[in-house]
Amino acid sequence: MVLAVAVVISAGCSGAPGPREGPVAGPSRAPGMKGASNGGAPEEIASQPGGRTAHRREEPRRGKPKGWFDAACGMSETLLRRTLRGNWLGRGPNLSLISHRGNPFGDFTFSTTHSGPWDFLQRVPLLLYGPGFIRPRGDLQIGREVTLADVVPTLAGLLETPAPATAVGRPIKSALLPRDRRSKDLRLIVTVVWDGGGSNVLRRWKGSWPFLASLTKRGTFVTNATVGSSPSVTPAIHATLGTGAWPSRHGIVNITQRDNGYLTGSFESLSPDHLEAKTLADVWDRRTGNRAKIGLVAKDGLHLGMMGHGAYLPGGDRDIAAITGAGDAPWSPGTNELWYQLPGYLLSVPGIETAAATVDRDDGKLDGRWMGHDIPGDLLADPGFNKTPVETLYQTKVSKLLLANEGFGEDRVTDMFFTNYKDVDYMGHAYNFFEPEVRNTIEYSDAELRELVRFVNSRVGEKRWVLVLTADHGQAPLPQAVGDWPIDVLELTNDLGRFADQPAAELVEHVKQTGVWLDRGLLSSSGMDLRDVANFLLDYTIEDNAGDSPVPRAYLDRLSERIFDAVIPSSQLRRALGCAESASPG
Repeated sequence: MVLAVAVVISAGCSGAPGPREGPVAGPSRAPGMKGASNGGAPEEIASQPGGRTAHRREEPRRGKPKGWFDAACGMSETLLRRTLRGNWLGRGPNLSLISHRGNPFGDFTFSTTHSGPWDFLQRVPLLLYGPGFIRPRGDLQIGREVTLADVVPTLAGLLETPAPATAVGRPIKSALLPRDRRSKDLRLIVTVVWDGGGSNVLRRWKGSWPFLASLTKRGTFVTNATVGSSPSVTPAIHATLGTGAWPSRHGIVNITQRDNGYLTGSFESLSPDHLEAKTLADVWDRRTGNRAKIGLVAKDGLHLGMMGHGAYLPGGDRDIAAITGAGDAPWSPGTNELWYQLPGYLLSVPGIETAAATVDRDDGKLDGRWMGHDIPGDLLADPGFNKTPVETLYQTKVSKLLLANEGFGEDRVTDMFFTNYKDVDYMGHAYNFFEPEVRNTIEYSDAELRELVRFVNSRVGEKRWVLVLTADHGQAPLPQAVGDWPIDVLELTNDLGRFADQPAAELVEHVKQTGVWLDRGLLSSSGMDLRDVANFLLDYTIEDNAGDSPVPRAYLDRLSERIFDAVIPSSQLRRALGCAESASPG
């Protein structure tokens, strides 16, 4: 069989009724004013001549609502549908938030979060490449919603096997060669994720990925693909990529989520026990009697959902999961040996010093720094340079070693390999995606993609594998660049405690860009329910959230502006969507 490679990159822009557009300046590194937690974002950031951007926002359809349900009825169906798809009751937040025009959680210096239903975070490039299987169509806009849930049924069609029973996606048939023209020897499917490499990020640095651009012309590049669900966070979207199901069915709804009433990590201890749906790799491995080789190289356990359960499922075997950030020693991968395996030769892969020297030299000066940022002198003792792209180079070495030593693609049973390149996301968080550090990291990612494709071609044959390229989310600019208000999470939490007359740290268990987890017992003891909190937050303004902190001059005439467009008890999301659909014109 032929080898198929899948590369994933996610991005976003927001689209809905009544968008507003206008040119705004790119973000600067000026000192900020308020502190907070993780953030959100506007709708679409597209590069424009003169270094400016078009920033499209989602606006509610009507004026000031009478309450939370009235506000929800006036929301975009698209935003509500994505939010509903991303929620598993009992695991996700008690209250689902849709901030006004994408207001982020953050501050004026560090607001690069990427979680939400808006298009600028949802839009993702989606490439399918493989001369033996994929049409060379170039850019293709499909006349329907295309999401990352469509990757599984598309690859299942190439494997000629049923997709997992829980998959909701649809195959992208227009990208596939007719069956009678396809190669009969599919040997490997490789999925590569450029974490945080969303459509808006790639547009911002359009000339920085020439090899990827060349593949888009030789394959099919779907231009209207989206993540499909909210929140647009790494574990949830990778699980959708692996299962073809929404978080509401596969059960991975956020980085942190509830489990039997307690907050825990979605892949705590590198365990897949919260992943409730089978992945395509799970199904295919079982169908081949575990003869198919299944492997993953990634930074952390949040990426396990794109591969699967390993031996956790009855009849499964211990697939290879090399988690580079989980080892006992620096640059030594780790795994959960109950369900996965880790070959011993991956524990000490040479080349990290060479990768660091390359990054050091390539910025024009061999001085122990990259673009003005320190690279630790003792690399083996101090792996803490996730603020440089060194790991991007090193990860390709790890992946190539695994593919070669395990014989991926060497027989006629189709193998599956998955890898996530995390550094584009890291650089966006550290510097903001408008800054040149992100451009340089994309350049390295593109060069490593070239090397990986060259390697697979040489070992397996150009017409014996398929590449799928996409991402898990886009990124956001600094809020002052687009007129957003960065929501101070500490102030919000304290205000919720004062509203309910309860200790804030006990009442508010967890807050993310798209939701709030509350102690329902404490809330009830105050004589309140979720609807009361929803109405309180719906009327919450910039002035309320500013507290005692100084407000920048540009926001002084907006103090009465509401921070959230919708605050919905999560159990009422389906009802809210039904109301919005019935209220929609036509």
